Amino acid sequence: MPRPSNNNGSITGNKRDNLLTGTEIADLINGNAGDDTLQGLGGDDTLLGDDGDDLLSGGAGNDSIDGGGGSDTTTFSGNRDDYVVTDLGGGAIRISGPDGTDTLTGVEHYQFADMTQTASEVILPRLANLSVEALNVEDSILSPGEDTQVSFTLVSNGTRDADATSYELLVASAPDNDAVLQTIDSQTAAGLATGTSQTLAASIPAGSLEPGVYWVAVRVDSGDTLAEENETDNLTQWVQITVEAPVADFRLSASVDPASDFELGNDAPIQIDYTLENISNTGTGGYQIVSYLSRDGTVSEDDIQLGETTGTLALGQTISGSFHVVLPSDLEGGDWQVLTVVEWTGGEVETNPADNAVAETITLNPAVADLQLVSATLGDATDLDLSGGGQLQMTYAIADVGTDTPSGVRIVTYLSTDDQISEDDIQILGITGGTFPGAVGSPTTSHWFPPDFTPGDYYLISVIEWADGTADATPGNNVITQQVTFTPAPSDLAITNVTVQASSDLMLDGNGGTLIYQVEFANLGELAASSGISAYLSTDGTLSGDDILLDTGSISLNADGTGQLSFEAQLDAGLTAGDYQLIVTLDAPDDNDQNNVLTTAVTLDEPSLITGTDGADTLTGSSGPDVINALAGDDLIFVSAGPDHVDGGDGFDTADFSGLSSGVTLINDPYTAPGDVLMLDPATGGLAQSFDNIEAIIGTDFNDTISLRNTGVHTVNLGAGDDIAEGSAGNDTMLGGDGFDWLIGAEGDDLITLGAGADMFSVIREDTGTLIRGHGNDIITDFDVTEDVLHVLINNGTSYDPLADVTQTTEGTLLTYADGASVLLLGVDSADLTAANFFVEDMLFASGMF
Repeated sequence: MPRPSNNNGSITGNKRDNLLTGTEIADLINGNAGDDTLQGLGGDDTLLGDDGDDLLSGGAGNDSIDGGGGSDTTTFSGNRDDYVVTDLGGGAIRISGPDGTDTLTGVEHYQFADMTQTASEVILPRLANLSVEALNVEDSILSPGEDTQVSFTLVSNGTRDADATSYELLVASAPDNDAVLQTIDSQTAAGLATGTSQTLAASIPAGSLEPGVYWVAVRVDSGDTLAEENETDNLTQWVQITVEAPVADFRLSASVDPASDFELGNDAPIQIDYTLENISNTGTGGYQIVSYLSRDGTVSEDDIQLGETTGTLALGQTISGSFHVVLPSDLEGGDWQVLTVVEWTGGEVETNPADNAVAETITLNPAVADLQLVSATLGDATDLDLSGGGQLQMTYAIADVGTDTPSGVRIVTYLSTDDQISEDDIQILGITGGTFPGAVGSPTTSHWFPPDFTPGDYYLISVIEWADGTADATPGNNVITQQVTFTPAPSDLAITNVTVQASSDLMLDGNGGTLIYQVEFANLGELAASSGISAYLSTDGTLSGDDILLDTGSISLNADGTGQLSFEAQLDAGLTAGDYQLIVTLDAPDDNDQNNVLTTAVTLDEPSLITGTDGADTLTGSSGPDVINALAGDDLIFVSAGPDHVDGGDGFDTADFSGLSSGVTLINDPYTAPGDVLMLDPATGGLAQSFDNIEAIIGTDFNDTISLRNTGVHTVNLGAGDDIAEGSAGNDTMLGGDGFDWLIGAEGDDLITLGAGADMFSVIREDTGTLIRGHGNDIITDFDVTEDVLHVLINNGTSYDPLADVTQTTEGTLLTYADGASVLLLGVDSADLTAANFFVEDMLFASGMF
């Protein structure tokens, strides 16, 4: 089987079946006749299948592949939708994606990770499609007090997966798009794989519609942001609903419990049981229930209030309860009316007041009345786990078994470290109230413990006594002791994010590099926590003795607190270039050690050194990392893929980005690299290249974003593409070139050429109340009134009409938009300008560079 020889990357097979593999440089691989397998690996390779059914793989790089005769197949590492396919005509196809940009001819089959397509299939466009089906309304008759749920099925049936899009619930007066009254609910549906469906929901909130008849439907992709195969199946069928008129109606029933004691000799305990129903349709309502003891069955100021409760009751729900009342022994015996009434507390008008009051006759007789704590029971709400705080609920059962009842009782529960009451104990619960001869009461109370309460074993000692200090006849049945255990709240200090800052210098030149990173923390536990912090540089992402300790520190956070620390580590010049892992660890163990370590990737590069002369040089970087020192003279530096560090030196130096295969993002960081131009990595947002002592920039033929604020660059040629560029604080010369360009001159007197295409130039008008500030006197040489726009940013709360400040001069139209600030449109007749040539926007809502 042929193998590469020392022939400059050229490999040729014989006329049998060959397996030919290239190198990491640009290779020419010729399979000759036979069913061959050709693999290009790295570099910009040329693969020639010749005759036979060949399997061709270009690998990384921009490859040229010719299948030749036979039925040939080309393979790609990614899924079909990871690639852009262009039909070049004449049987040639260009495919761009993770493997590079390849040009192919004579290939019949295209094998991706998720599918294989023929040459005729691969050039067809791939679109998503969403359709909505099966609208279901929870209830076609809507009560004013209830939310109503609506569901429908969203189906993805296009040739590719559908991205996330919006959907909305429409309310109409008739089943027609033209009759839509309002949008009740707008939500976002997640992306949906083709061939799948999901059921989604919307809601008609209570009270959102007036009584009446309506029609509802769901519309998906209402903003038409999703390119679809079929735009006509995005609306469900219309469903009719009816909203009822409001009805406010409480229904009360009440009775005196037969076990009540009507003997007045030692006070008479009685119990009034009540049940309240909310049979309205207006939703939750506030209520007040009061029971009175009355002589005549009508409420008056002479009546004795027996009990009162307030609360809220949801639509269709029922609540029951009781009033336990000890009647005073000096009451007059005889017939009395127990009158129980309910009223709305929210101002509603009762529809049926006849069912809001109940009266019952009782007869009170003189009679006679030992106090007993029958039980002290931990309630269902008791939770002694201090996570989120602990809750102790106690329900007491008490009985008055004597014949002479004093004025009332008091129940107290102490928290103790032993089973004896002492002055060191903590009173956590207490109830004071009346009692009633021969009956049993069941009062309930609770106490909350904070998460930092000391966990462990305790005793609960509950005591009942007469409230007026009367000695009890049998004190032995007045105390109950029980043991409880509190478990501690969790501690969880976590590293939530590690970010390598764009201002890091990761090129290992003679001075080493600088790694600047930020670590974010959160206390996910319920207690304050502290820990030491260590950061390491590792080759494999696993902590070991070979790792390099970069930094140490400490963090302290309260419960639910967050924080961040920034570090700057100097990297040794002796480090080997390559891929590393930055490992940040917390030193203190806690209840969840899984989030105490976080790792992020760091790549260190070793640059090539390119040095110019003191004359005018033309310098070009390599495909790898470079350090370019242009020295003196007016130099032209062609920017490569990098990562590079370029120093233009003295003279008027130009950085030319036009040879790059995609648009660039250029910024300046006035804190870490004042005056430098920084190029960001489009994939990570991190620092890709840096440029110092550069006076002019030439952009790419793609979409560039350039901010030259705080730099020394005053000349910009953007080239083709839809570009955004902000000038520096000085007098700039800016050329937009082809495409839709957005230019911001910033401070200084700028000379602007917008170039071909519909373009926009921005200025800032700040009204301080005493003067109006602007940014220099700018000139636009080629303003086209048919498509170009002047963008005026105003400060919050002001308004502005640019046409009111336009004057005609011999040179063109002058807009004086601020005190001492203007824009001259050379050669433009002011009569040709309209409101369409101006875009006035509040700074508070401006986007992009602002």
